[in-house]
Amino acid sequence: MTLNKTRVWVLLAAFATAPSFAQNIAVVNGTPIPTSRADALVKQLVQEGQQDSPQLQQAVREELINREILMQEAAREGIAQRPDVKVQIAVAQQTVVLRALIENFVKNNTPTDADIKARYDQLVKQTGGGKEPHLHHILVDNEQQRRI
Repeated sequence: MTLNKTRVWVLLAAFATAPSFAQNIAVVNGTPIPTSRADALVKQLVQEGQQDSPQLQQAVREELINREILMQEAAREGIAQRPDVKVQIAVAQQTVVLRALIENFVKNNTPTDADIKARYDQLVKQTGGGKEPHLHHILVDNEQQRRI
């Protein structure tokens, strides 16, 4: 009977930890790499024109594992604590946040065709009322005639 209880506890422990494994694509030296990070990178690559495929998924997985290994080495060497690196991290973070802000603004404030036409008409009035310049040119047979 004790042996059966042990098996039950082992199975329960396995089922309890299964969701945490499903949320990670890998664990590198005890540090999990979440599936959400892989999904975000795949989404970015697809937006850049790559085709989502099992090969891309595998390449992203390998890339994230390699990055984690290198990040652990960088942390061991204290790279992230260097003043020049801290400044670059702050600038990169600011860039990501501002890009998200701009994307959010554009998504929530997309102009209609009527808005675009109205703005176009306004700019035409400001720049001369729709008068188009008429450019003229004279064709000559050779370079000597052009200089006269």
